[in-house]
Amino acid sequence: MSRPALWILVLFWSLLVDSPARALDSVSFEYEEIESGRVAMIDVSGAVFSNQDIEKEIYICPESSGYHCMLGGLPFAIPRYLQPLSPPDKWSIRGYEFHHAGIEKREVLGIALSLHRIEFSDPGGTVWYLYSPERGLVFFGVRSNGVTSTYALRSACGFAADSNCHAEQKQRGE
Repeated sequence: MSRPALWILVLFWSLLVDSPARALDSVSFEYEEIESGRVAMIDVSGAVFSNQDIEKEIYICPESSGYHCMLGGLPFAIPRYLQPLSPPDKWSIRGYEFHHAGIEKREVLGIALSLHRIEFSDPGGTVWYLYSPERGLVFFGVRSNGVTSTYALRSACGFAADSNCHAEQKQRGE
């Protein structure tokens, strides 16, 4: 086999083997504000969090960090290998500190889920998240100046969902 043909074969194989990770990096996740219908979006490939007319760059943690995270516009981080029965009480990454505030049971798109409630506070306000290892970030709420806005995922799989969720969604053509 010639060198160019071998190089193309190696390149093709690496894309094939790495395709699930690449597929997850090329998507965005939309969340709808329950009261107003405003849409917030996490664009993983562009590393941007946007909400109506606000657009902020975010840092997406590499897999080697041990966390699913986006830091910046809407700080969120959770250990990649969260132990469902014994999650850590708190963790920090790059100066952001998160607190595990318990588990809530919710029905989402007709599926009963146990969701980890994660909280983050800074001088600007408090953000809470409801996260499922299988479905990813499902809900989040932002409380600032006494007002809370709650956002719900608009599809079956959110940011930091298990790769099986994305594969199932693709099979159903969503």
